[in-house]
Amino acid sequence: MQTAVSWSYGKHRSLEIGLALATKPDLVMLDQHVAGISQEETRSTIELIRSLTENKTMVIIENDMDVVFSLADRITVLHHGEITTCGPPKRNRGAARSKRDGKKHDL
Repeated sequence: MQTAVSWSYGKHRSLEIGLALATKPDLVMLDQHVAGISQEETRSTIELIRSLTENKTMVIIENDMDVVFSLADRITVLHHGEITTCGPPKRNRGAARSKRDGKKHDL
């Protein structure tokens, strides 16, 4: 039997999701959960999150906007603690502006 010690970083992240959901929380918070894993592991992690968090409220802190847009029903973008945009993903794609440089950034 293979132990978790020998698993890839991506599998460890999936285990963390499972452990967090084992208590059946109503609110799930994920912080940079796909950072440092391969694209294949990212895709499988997105599917895992989607399947395990149905009918749950999630707070996701994530720089990979493809991940955010594939999971979220509603998106709030913060920049230095201020909300720059909020609403459904389709309305907010490409809507955020950085307060630092004033340029539009594709989301």
